[in-house]
Amino acid sequence: YLFVGTGFSMRYSHAPSWNTLLFDIWTVINPTKKERDFNKLKQKIEMDIASTKPDLNAEEQKYYVNPILASVIEKEFNDRYYSDDGFDINVFREDENDDIIDKHLNPFKYLVAKQTSQMTIDETMPGFKELAFLTKNQNKFAGIITTNYDTLIEDAAEKQGDFYQVISQDKDIPYKTSQKEIIKMHGDF
Repeated sequence: YLFVGTGFSMRYSHAPSWNTLLFDIWTVINPTKKERDFNKLKQKIEMDIASTKPDLNAEEQKYYVNPILASVIEKEFNDRYYSDDGFDINVFREDENDDIIDKHLNPFKYLVAKQTSQMTIDETMPGFKELAFLTKNQNKFAGIITTNYDTLIEDAAEKQGDFYQVISQDKDIPYKTSQKEIIKMHGDF
């Protein structure tokens, strides 16, 4: 099995880092605030983690920051979506708002999915030859485990004529039909 993390998407498609993605969405909610305000929010979360989880060292504490920051931003974003007149139409097209309401979707997650679904592999990147080598030798892998929720891995495999079954939820595991699989640990957009 090959483990593929966020670096793959960042390296081959100019995907944002966790921090950049969260900052970009935070600025949608707070267009008049400065980056310093975002950093203050993040630092407050870091300090809260340090005080509530003193048994963890500083390196271990770092792993809690972005998930908590994402939850804080998600709550604020969704609160604004449902309570501020005009916020929804400033962020989403009419058909997207219809999707969110009609299908009972999470507006924050919808925005994240919208941003990540538009990513494509940039074949002009200097490391693209490395990706071509990897996909050419993918028959040496039983599968790929990833924290990524984009489709770049399966897109690269399909481009080489190889197909993997995507498993993005626990409930998909009993229905595995392929010898080759991409296990998306954090789900799929």
